[in-house]
Amino acid sequence: MPSLQCHPEHGDAVLKDRCGATHYLLIPTARRTGVESPELLRDDEPDYFGDAWAARDRVIAASGRSDVRTDELGLAINSRWGRTQGQLHIHIDFVRPEIRDAIGQWRREGASSPSLSLLGHSYRIVHVETLQGPSLFQRAAGAADTLQQREMNTIAVVGDGASGFNVLFGHADPTGPDRGHGEEILVPRRCGN
Repeated sequence: MPSLQCHPEHGDAVLKDRCGATHYLLIPTARRTGVESPELLRDDEPDYFGDAWAARDRVIAASGRSDVRTDELGLAINSRWGRTQGQLHIHIDFVRPEIRDAIGQWRREGASSPSLSLLGHSYRIVHVETLQGPSLFQRAAGAADTLQQREMNTIAVVGDGASGFNVLFGHADPTGPDRGHGEEILVPRRCGN
């Protein structure tokens, strides 16, 4: 597979990350700084999360496995405080087993709590049947949120093992240890493999 696959009709491209054997990135072809970009709140903005989920076939192919379940795969976007790039990108990779187990337990307990603590950080968790409208960027932003408040958002998605999704919404605390690094739910990646 090529390391870069452009989808001009969707307004994005999928790129193999230089680190991690199965790690891919979905990147808008238009300039979008990050999760706080005001354009992401528009109804006519491309479905970046849907396109990232569709690109999971690249992760599966890179794994060499044919038996990958949807609850093993995830997407993540970091807050302004948790990212290193100045262009929006969604991480696509396998989910850490302990995260999958925690979400599974949350579901078995009837999903009665609206929050879940993962790796020492608190996430609001919701189960959705589709990633389409309203977009996850719209769902993460409060109606009166300022750009500075949206900069703190982090969003992660984990398949539910069927056709739906568990969506994790978190917030950075720039004065504390939580940098809004939703990518933490994915398997750690190493360069050179």
